[in-house]
Amino acid sequence: LEDSLLDTVSSDEILYDLLNQSDDVQKELTVEGYEVEYVGSRAVETDSEVTLSGVPDREMGGSEQEYFAQVAKDFLNNQVVSDNDSLQILAVTVNGQEITADSAVGVRRRLQRANRINVSVKGQYKPPPKIDFGEVVEESINRDRELLKKELTSRPPPASVEGDLSEVPEFADYFADADVVGARELKKPEPARVF
Repeated sequence: LEDSLLDTVSSDEILYDLLNQSDDVQKELTVEGYEVEYVGSRAVETDSEVTLSGVPDREMGGSEQEYFAQVAKDFLNNQVVSDNDSLQILAVTVNGQEITADSAVGVRRRLQRANRINVSVKGQYKPPPKIDFGEVVEESINRDRELLKKELTSRPPPASVEGDLSEVPEFADYFADADVVGARELKKPEPARVF
């Protein structure tokens, strides 16, 4: 069981889960007459939507999702700006996709396919100051969409993606004409107030 678990869970995901327990650790530490405060790194997470246009009229397959997630993680780690390098992206996970038909305006109007990719981005951050992690992720992608596009369309698949995908035309074709339209944070709805 341990070997199979280690093959499927990355050390970054384990670190995130441990950091996610930091608030519980602080609650459990009570010293009579003293206030205990945890000052180490914290787990941060956000859900975002990244839209790619110029993609085939289908959702990404499993290997393509892995590739997209790895490229997005590497891109975000190079783009996020924080004091003293206190922010690190630990994981990007594709949670869902929606293929849409967007009309592009230009010299000619044409129907273009887009994939709205719902992703979960997990990281670690050591405050202060407080940050809006969702905003940091959104701004990081939107600030340099062309670089993300270049990384998606020109990088060979990472070693973590099983098999040689350069020989699989569907894989190469999926990102070949992709354009990064942008990203937006998917904010969780506020709980309803009872009056």
